[in-house]
Amino acid sequence: MYDTITNIIHEARLEKRHIVLGADCNAKAGTTTSEDDPRSIGQYGLGPHNARGQWLKSWASNQDLVLTNTFFKKQPCKYETHLG
Repeated sequence: MYDTITNIIHEARLEKRHIVLGADCNAKAGTTTSEDDPRSIGQYGLGPHNARGQWLKSWASNQDLVLTNTFFKKQPCKYETHLG
C-alpha cells in the first residue's frame, strides 16, 4: 500500500498538485523523540510509539509529509480511542 501511495505522491508532485492524505494506519506516533524530523512530527503526540508508528514517522519524513495531529495539543477530556 505504501509503495502505491508513494508513487501517487511522486506523480502529484510532478504535476504540482497539493496532497492531503487521510488514513487509519493502526500506528501510534507517540511523543516526539530526538530522532524525529520536526518538520514532519509535532510535539503533541500521545504516549509511546509502536513499531508501526515509528515506521509511519520515518515514511512521512522521507515523503516530506506532516502528521498533523501531532502538531495540536489535545485536551485530556477529548482523548478517545476506538476499539473495534
